[in-house]
Amino acid sequence: MDEVEPFSDFFARTMNALPEEKRYAGPLQAAAERHGLSLERVKSEFQSFKQYIREDYDGVTPVCSFVDDADGQTWDCVPFAQQRGVRGARAKGLLIDDQLFASPRAAAEPRGLPMPGSFPPGATRSTAGPTTSTNLPRPQCPEGTIPVLRITLESMIPYGTLDHFRSFNKAGPPTQGTSPRG
Repeated sequence: MDEVEPFSDFFARTMNALPEEKRYAGPLQAAAERHGLSLERVKSEFQSFKQYIREDYDGVTPVCSFVDDADGQTWDCVPFAQQRGVRGARAKGLLIDDQLFASPRAAAEPRGLPMPGSFPPGATRSTAGPTTSTNLPRPQCPEGTIPVLRITLESMIPYGTLDHFRSFNKAGPPTQGTSPRG
């Protein structure tokens, strides 16, 4: 069972990450070779990846997070209004009615946070310390939230460039081990 890295810890670690760190240096070198790019170019793209993650998570505060036991990926339970699609639609001037998707339970809970004990098995508040995912292989998010796959530097690096990442992931973020060259 994998541990859940709290969202705040993930975000801080990502924003402070350096391409020279051991966890990134090897994958960056491999991406450069795979795509025929210079290591300097891929290291420059590393900064673009960080900026993409910063912008993607701007204004997002997950209620809880869980690791999917089936694939080991981290999912964040994001309030409806903070979803990428909702924020994007609103940025384009589209009206989105939060009440259409709000549950009666969510409205009754203080500040929209789940009541104690209402977290799904394996989920933990993103501000809590690491925990182990247990019981269900695919925990459900609390009402009023949606599971959003956590985009990480590790999942972006294999693409080599931000443009490759975007072009091969129009339907959503990549899965671990995915590369544009198959």
